[in-house]
Amino acid sequence: MLNNNLVLDGQPIDNGAIMTLVIALRTDEAIVLASDSQTTNIADGRIYEDTPKLFSASDCVAIGISGSDQFTQPVIDRVRHKATSKAEIAQIGDILREEAVKEHKRQCVLLREGARISAEFLLAGWVIPPNRTKKEPFIYLSGTANGFALTECDFTPTAALGNTAYCEVLLRRLFNSRGTIEDAQKLATLAILETPRVVNNVNDRIQMLVVREREVERISSERIDELKAIAQRANWSRLLP
Repeated sequence: MLNNNLVLDGQPIDNGAIMTLVIALRTDEAIVLASDSQTTNIADGRIYEDTPKLFSASDCVAIGISGSDQFTQPVIDRVRHKATSKAEIAQIGDILREEAVKEHKRQCVLLREGARISAEFLLAGWVIPPNRTKKEPFIYLSGTANGFALTECDFTPTAALGNTAYCEVLLRRLFNSRGTIEDAQKLATLAILETPRVVNNVNDRIQMLVVREREVERISSERIDELKAIAQRANWSRLLP
């Protein structure tokens, strides 16, 4: 089980840097996105417990966010307004970059000198890879560091946002992309439930989407409660090889 003195592969983890948790697990059938719901207002330090972090951008593309609400929410609102229901991930990525760059410039003008904006977006959808004919599930990242361009996650089956590198390493050890969607949902739930044991700025109010080729499904709170009950009977130490 994780603890407050977590050390991973010989390197201590900066627990204070972890501000959110958005997980993407890619199976052969779909991509499971999951997140916590807690954010901290940078201006006044207030904590909000029910912040949306996962959004459907079209019928087949979903987005997870990490960063200040004041920056990410206007971007997401405009992406969802501009994107059609049939928009593919490349189109969503283009709109996202355009809107994020504009909002970044606007926010930088409003901020005091020396202040920085950091935000990341995780996009999940289906594409036709080069030299192939069939659509496959892919995960892309976009953020401040690369000017909000889409960066493919190199065929990796897992990704995580929010300075949660320790979580991604553990997920890589445990996750089998040939497993079922339910297996991915259980593991994502476990990861989020275990994280508050390490840090106090991630909560256990889980959001979850399943991205299939032609639909984005939002998992109900009742189903998430079922997944929590299953995950609470497990822990990392029993699962790690």
